[in-house]
Amino acid sequence: MRTGGVLRTILDKPALRPFFYEGKALPAAPDELRWQVLTVGEMLGDVLEVGLYHTREIQATGAYEDWFDYASFVMRQSPALNHLVREHPGWYPKLVPLLAGDEDVEPERAEAR
Repeated sequence: MRTGGVLRTILDKPALRPFFYEGKALPAAPDELRWQVLTVGEMLGDVLEVGLYHTREIQATGAYEDWFDYASFVMRQSPALNHLVREHPGWYPKLVPLLAGDEDVEPERAEAR
């Protein structure tokens, strides 16, 4: 899945956008909306994880800073994605340092340069 695919899903279901870009809390009730948010969160987490990994490993892309900034923004704005990363840190090892409230972000950025 590419970023465009996740964004297309959010475009098709605009009620999901606030959960990833506006700080809206993950719905507590185990209903369809919660499962949609979690599913799109997994998709977005996968895209961010792969983007951070590949742009760091293939430094010629010169895009790591951009991916880092985007991933950092989404992690700050999405309690749902933070929930998923905390629940499954092994799925998202590149996102773990970006968890809200984690002060260890800058060393990761400095290391990538």
